[in-house]
Amino acid sequence: MSAEGELGAGRGNFLVRTRQGWADMGFRVAVVDAPSDMPRGLLGDFRERAEHAADIAAVSDYLRRGAALPVWLAGTSRGTTSAAAVALNRPDAADGLLLTSSIDAGRGSLAGLPLERLAVPMLMIQHRRDECRASRPGNLGPVLDRLRADAPRELMLLDGGGSEGDPCQPWAWHGYNGIERRVLGLAGAWMLAHGRH
Repeated sequence: MSAEGELGAGRGNFLVRTRQGWADMGFRVAVVDAPSDMPRGLLGDFRERAEHAADIAAVSDYLRRGAALPVWLAGTSRGTTSAAAVALNRPDAADGLLLTSSIDAGRGSLAGLPLERLAVPMLMIQHRRDECRASRPGNLGPVLDRLRADAPRELMLLDGGGSEGDPCQPWAWHGYNGIERRVLGLAGAWMLAHGRH
């Protein structure tokens, strides 16, 4: 984000570009950028560190001020690792998780996190045709198997839309190009049905 508040490299991100749609459905929305001391983005294992969890927990606390609303942490692609890691490190920061195009293989993926400790509702959404090698829907079995049975959880596999450019970027199936409204409708309804009030 620039000093003038203009979105930069992440403006095409599925969750970022649909932020107004979430707000139109009644959700309070906060888009979080990398910390100012990390101008090249969230590198290495920072997403899993306590410092990152503290930053996101501060945003969660801010959103809760003046409104007794549940806070859902949402992440897409590498952001799924951030959302889940924050919920693990700071359980008070999340009432639920929305994970889209989850990174499910390799270093810094959901597969490496102790997901069995998560006791919040979790919705995972993947595009059936996602060609990004780090987020193939077929890799999610071991991730789902480790989730707690006593918390609401679901995997939605979607189809449709179009794919342009790099398969791991937002205008490919990885970013729900062309089916954004459908994804928002399904996710929003699920979150409202499973949110803690």
